[in-house]
Amino acid sequence: MLDENQITEIKKQVFQQIEAWPEEQRESARAKIEAMSPEEFEEFLIKNKMIKGESDEGDGEEAEGERCIFCSIVEKKIPASLIAENPWAIAVLEINPVSKGHALVIPKKHVLHGEDLDMNFMLFAKSVALALREWTQVKSVDRWMHAMMGHVVVNLIPVYEDTKLDFSRKKGDVEELKKSALGLKEVFDKGERERQDKERQATQQVAQPTVVEKAPFRR
Repeated sequence: MLDENQITEIKKQVFQQIEAWPEEQRESARAKIEAMSPEEFEEFLIKNKMIKGESDEGDGEEAEGERCIFCSIVEKKIPASLIAENPWAIAVLEINPVSKGHALVIPKKHVLHGEDLDMNFMLFAKSVALALREWTQVKSVDRWMHAMMGHVVVNLIPVYEDTKLDFSRKKGDVEELKKSALGLKEVFDKGERERQDKERQATQQVAQPTVVEKAPFRR
């Protein structure tokens, strides 16, 4: 059974994520969750496959991954403002951003430690950061990792001119987040197309045979 600290932390994460829901649905869900006893809340989590129950809990990474709000975002069980996605990761906007454009890059695999993130994930995070920088026109994008519920996440935080980050958070406007996500997705997709075109051109150049002109034969 979950202890009090675990319940408090999971509720906090659930409430943050349902901020993207329509107001009536969000308030109804919040009221129902608040009214639940610890046992009822744990049963709710099991039913929605956010954690595993004792009867179906297994060993290893998959069982641990089920106890995670970020895995639920990856699996689209919790709505989020999607920026980009590939086979290794997903990028969404933080609903309580430090600055406009604050994004989370979440590995699809439940990863416990930053050193376990592979190159595919890091390249994806870099591409998202480049798209953020172009879209926001900021001087830099700060990157930092944190692990919550045993799942490492990369934060990408745009740093605006004449602004010092104090990491205080403000609740993002849901409609504004959706609009921002669409704009960022366009920039990201454009960057990916350009990158793929360059790779194709480089491959074609390598594949083309080198023509060596022969000097005319003289007697």
